[in-house]
Amino acid sequence: MFDVAGCSETTTPKATIPTGDATTDMRADEMCYDPVDQLIMVANNAADPPFATLISTVFYAVVKKFPFPQSTNGAEQCQWSPRTGLFYITIPGIETPDNGHGQVVVINPGTLAEQTPFDIPLANCASPQGMAVGPNHDILVGCNGNGSNTQSSVIIDEVTGAILATVANESGPDEVWFNPGNNHYFLARSSAGSGLQSLGIIDAGTRVADTGINNFAPVNMPPANPHPSAHSVAADSVTGFTFFPIPADNATTSFSNLCGSVGGDNTMGCILVVTGFNDGDDTATDPTTPTAKRGGKGMNCVAQGAPVVEVNGGEPKHLRSSCR
Repeated sequence: MFDVAGCSETTTPKATIPTGDATTDMRADEMCYDPVDQLIMVANNAADPPFATLISTVFYAVVKKFPFPQSTNGAEQCQWSPRTGLFYITIPGIETPDNGHGQVVVINPGTLAEQTPFDIPLANCASPQGMAVGPNHDILVGCNGNGSNTQSSVIIDEVTGAILATVANESGPDEVWFNPGNNHYFLARSSAGSGLQSLGIIDAGTRVADTGINNFAPVNMPPANPHPSAHSVAADSVTGFTFFPIPADNATTSFSNLCGSVGGDNTMGCILVVTGFNDGDDTATDPTTPTAKRGGKGMNCVAQGAPVVEVNGGEPKHLRSSCR
């Protein structure tokens, strides 16, 4: 844990909180934060069995551990929902041998108890992995495997676990992200069923996929010429920019020209900054708005600190105005 004030590459941590034994419990992987109870959840995905740890951000100490003995394939991305006050974490596999049938585990930080998990049917979602809390009561579950009927990811109800939408041809993501500024999900599809890595985009309002950024870096390269995977993504709700790290193309043949096409170096990799036009519901409709301002954020931007004008079903509605 670092104090961000004056933090540099030589700053000594204020505290170090072990989540287990380094020899047997391996790494601490992905994390999420509960600002109400002031708890961090972190998953040790490579332990046997994998487990999640709740850590107090007040006392810098472990509060409780939750093992997942049912898991046959680790534990992945977690999220905390401000509407339910609960933690959620994906378990990619629960059967032996692992076939991609997984679940979402639900943990109550108030009672420090695990609730009934949500079963994620294999026909809809193979290997639930990424997770992002969206609008209404929606949670996007990014399905890393390709064993479902339509190579899909799913959107589930955070209260019941029911599948609200099965979004075809959006399989393969590791991490996923929700941007409330333009009401879209972004999926880092490192193992896409198409055989090519890509950035998937789903409209959170309609629960329908938009056109993503495709056709770079084959998912599986021969051992003699391996290709690293692009599996992280983040978006800024203020600017609307999406940040997509693309690893170096170490190949003698250039499968990906996304970095080089915008002035970068394909052999070094880059962080692709994605802008451009959004859907009609994200674009300025005022005819007096200059054409140059109608794309991208348009007049439908959530600025940092924007006031809440309405709360409907626990979901805050923010005042929107032009970012330009």
